Amino acid sequence: MNRPGPYLRQAASRSGVPAEDLPPVRFLEVKRIAVQRSFSFAPHRHATYEAFVPLAGHYECTVNGARLRLGPGQALLVQPGDLHADTYHPGAAFLIAVLAPALRLGAAALRPEAPAAARTVSLDRHPRLAALVAALEAGAAPQQDALPTLEPLTLALFWELVAALPPADLAESFLARRQGQAFRAEALALLAAMPASGFDADALAARLGLGRRAMELRFRRELGRPPAQALLALKADEAVRLLGEGRTVGETAEELGFANQFHFSRVFKRFTGRPPRSARRPAPRDMR
Repeated sequence: MNRPGPYLRQAASRSGVPAEDLPPVRFLEVKRIAVQRSFSFAPHRHATYEAFVPLAGHYECTVNGARLRLGPGQALLVQPGDLHADTYHPGAAFLIAVLAPALRLGAAALRPEAPAAARTVSLDRHPRLAALVAALEAGAAPQQDALPTLEPLTLALFWELVAALPPADLAESFLARRQGQAFRAEALALLAAMPASGFDADALAARLGLGRRAMELRFRRELGRPPAQALLALKADEAVRLLGEGRTVGETAEELGFANQFHFSRVFKRFTGRPPRSARRPAPRDMR
């Protein structure tokens, strides 16, 4: 449904984050499903992560033989290797986020022996997770192509969900990375939604629940750049994608929130080493 955007991985790489610390999951899709009729999925072995969040009605499933019933205000993480079966009922609605694992860190976030109940989280105990669900619900309409912010929001949702799971049930590789990855994913999600011009460090710090100085230090440690520079690096990477799809320089600058295309061109060249026109693929109308 939604094509994965590469710009977050590129931004992380260019920010100086070591390769072994790059996110061990990648975005595939996020969708909102409104159930019109009853249907069931037979037991199947998962190859991806899927986060299920009921928005209305109830969600019934089995995970590794254990029955679960979730309602609004709860979230479930199903991971690679899980044996999963589920049933949908009319009137129910769900948000489903799908992510692919990177096998180099081990596919499973939770230890294989962790009980199925360990995969569920109550949103009222985790306000940041609830806020991410609300943002994704607003953007993930059925049959909608990925908005630029859906990838970072989905990654942030995944890592906030992992951070909310019982530490004793987490695999060692995820236990060591969950807090840093949760911050990195949330910070990138917030940056992706910001205009490139008019950056407000105080507002960003408030959204992250940090003082400005603490935020600066955390950005340097987790992303290798101060916040304003991380924002511009992220926008430059998204610009590569937009220009490659045939957007003009002016259209790209406007879509990414730059005050004008001259500022955009300077930023693009600083972070990519080339002018934006060199990255543009002519749109079909340009080749007539």
